[in-house]
Amino acid sequence: MKDESLSVRAPLALIIDDDEAMRLLARVVLEQCGLRVIEAESGTSGLAAFSGDTPDIVLLDVQMPGKDGFAVCSELRAMSAGQHVPILMMTGLNDVESIDRAYQSGATDFIQKPINWPILGYRVRYMLRASRSFEQLAKLSRIQKVLSGINSALVRIHDCPQLFKEVCHIAVEHGQFMMVWIGLVQPDTHYTSTEIWAGHNDGYLEAVGCGSHHLPEGVAKLALLSGKAIIVNDIKSDSRVKYKKEALSRGYGSMVILPLQVENQSVGLIAFYAAAPGYFTDDEMRLLNELAGDVSFALNYISKEEKLDYLAYYDALTELPNRTLFCDRANQQVNAAKKDCEILVVIYIELERFRNVNDTLGRQAGDSLLKLAAERLKTAVVEPHLVACTGPDSFTILLVDVKDESDSLHLLERTIIPLFQQPFTVDGTDLRISIRSGIALFPNDGDNADTLLINAKTALNKATASGERYLFYTPQMNDRVAGKLFLENKLGKALEEKQFVLYYQPKVDLMTGHINGLEGLIRWNDPERGMVPPSEFIPLLEETGLILDVGEWVIRKSMEDYRRWQAAGLQPPRIAVNVSSIQLRHKDFVTVVQQVIGADQMNVHGLDLEITESLIMEDVERNIMKLAALRDMNVLIAIDDFGTGYSSLAYVAKLPIDILKIDRAFIVDIENSVENRAIVSTIILLAHSLNLKVVAEGVETKKQAQLLRSLECDQMQGYLFSPPVSSEQIEAMLAQQCSARSC
Repeated sequence: MKDESLSVRAPLALIIDDDEAMRLLARVVLEQCGLRVIEAESGTSGLAAFSGDTPDIVLLDVQMPGKDGFAVCSELRAMSAGQHVPILMMTGLNDVESIDRAYQSGATDFIQKPINWPILGYRVRYMLRASRSFEQLAKLSRIQKVLSGINSALVRIHDCPQLFKEVCHIAVEHGQFMMVWIGLVQPDTHYTSTEIWAGHNDGYLEAVGCGSHHLPEGVAKLALLSGKAIIVNDIKSDSRVKYKKEALSRGYGSMVILPLQVENQSVGLIAFYAAAPGYFTDDEMRLLNELAGDVSFALNYISKEEKLDYLAYYDALTELPNRTLFCDRANQQVNAAKKDCEILVVIYIELERFRNVNDTLGRQAGDSLLKLAAERLKTAVVEPHLVACTGPDSFTILLVDVKDESDSLHLLERTIIPLFQQPFTVDGTDLRISIRSGIALFPNDGDNADTLLINAKTALNKATASGERYLFYTPQMNDRVAGKLFLENKLGKALEEKQFVLYYQPKVDLMTGHINGLEGLIRWNDPERGMVPPSEFIPLLEETGLILDVGEWVIRKSMEDYRRWQAAGLQPPRIAVNVSSIQLRHKDFVTVVQQVIGADQMNVHGLDLEITESLIMEDVERNIMKLAALRDMNVLIAIDDFGTGYSSLAYVAKLPIDILKIDRAFIVDIENSVENRAIVSTIILLAHSLNLKVVAEGVETKKQAQLLRSLECDQMQGYLFSPPVSSEQIEAMLAQQCSARSC
């Protein structure tokens, strides 16, 4: 059955195998899955076929005369077009050395002969989905970078030809499009009055007629007349394309042409050309439409001076967007937020007693103060957020892409308010100005910019009347945020007053039943509430950045306990500590661990680190470097929650790790679920083949332990043996174990 989720255009598979029967059977399976197939009977012909057609996936036999599969795989990866193409190696070899060599050659995955043909279809579809997801994220990231660069250019450049040149250059350099061109078009004659391009043109525009300033027939004119983007995802087969030969001979596989509109009139076009067919998906088009809208927006200011005055949208004194431009940009963000169900925040800021400055020092001093205040706000509020001057003594901030309402408080408490606590020097006089703020949220407090501004101003008036520094428009939100802010302050106090404690959960050897590992787990002993569940405070620690200090405390405390038990002759096992995403991303994380370990770093200090699978995959190459540096210090690395993330088998083999921890989701039903048992068995076999130890989390029954023992799992952790307990209880357990062993 054809898999419609892969692409509008059927993916192309290249089968390289000297066995004609194998190629035939593989072709049948892949074509049944909706793929197009080409074949090669040797490594040399396979490399030539890849260069000619650039397939979406390669099925590669290992044992072939001449160039074997390992050599072919290495050469494919050396090609620019082959760096990210998924390669599935088909091998009759089942030794670990051959499998390791396949991955070292660059294989994405392997399948063993004799091949289970139905499984092959599923494997190929999965690899294509994963490959397409990676490519899609990379494309979207590039286009987002283009959008950001162009938005910056729109503010700096007020001349159409210069702006178009910059837009085309940014799109080709950062978006990696083959070619981009922009032209303004006279609506009656369809003649282009301005043409700018960048990238691989090679005479294409002249060949299709644009060089004579004439808009060619076909998709360009269709985009102009319809006022809508025209997408051509396969130039070769699309009947609307009138100049296929000219496009294909220059390597263009797909293109999109978008109209540039001013006052609902199409006044120009912007066209993007890509090498690969099927390039322009809904996600890319959303960003490209936004890009075209931004260029069109700029044309509203700079293309027709008699209709639009650019300065009418900016405050002349502060050079910030004024209320008109703020509302326009805010409404654009509101429309986008409606589609994506996102939160927007509008913060209305008023300078207190500003009139006193004007009355006492004069209007010129007041203007200088406003300019200085605007400069400080510009440094604090950066894209994609927006700051505007919306009144004679007030500013408005629009926050986009926020997680929740607390983002606005963090900006106010940590950045804006401290900025205004520093004096402003005006004509040699230091002026101290305080501010009050009102906050409105989309969608709760309004569904358009005007309403949000009005409600933010209302909230500011309430704050002024009540003497508060800031207030939300909705009273319930004030209560909610106040509670969250109170909890944040308590967490900071908890760290200072040493209210955090470290519990430990044993890891038990499944064969001997002895404790041979511990996991350190933080608890908060609140003097008012008692033990607070980690789920209530750890996310807030990460959100506030306190996780860096608390995480360092956890590592230090675990090592203190380890050394104390070691000094008492209890022979403590290694202690594992969880690492958050914020800790791992921090540039000094490795240094912090090194400082905690101190002089013991080359000896037995007993520290392990547990990192989730998905976290490692966020920035694989950089994280590999950090993990390798930690292992050089004799720190063992465990992948936590293994099986729930997105890493491929190839990456697992490359990661500098020592332990896989099977997620409890696979253990909880292992007694009844054949699928879970198969997954756990596969993980254990994989880990042992890579010389890794395996820990099963969440073991609660004897039956689960028996099954894990039969599957040769190394360790278990869970309530069957012990819940997380205090360091004193662990010390007693170790003493009892040591006594039994006659330590």
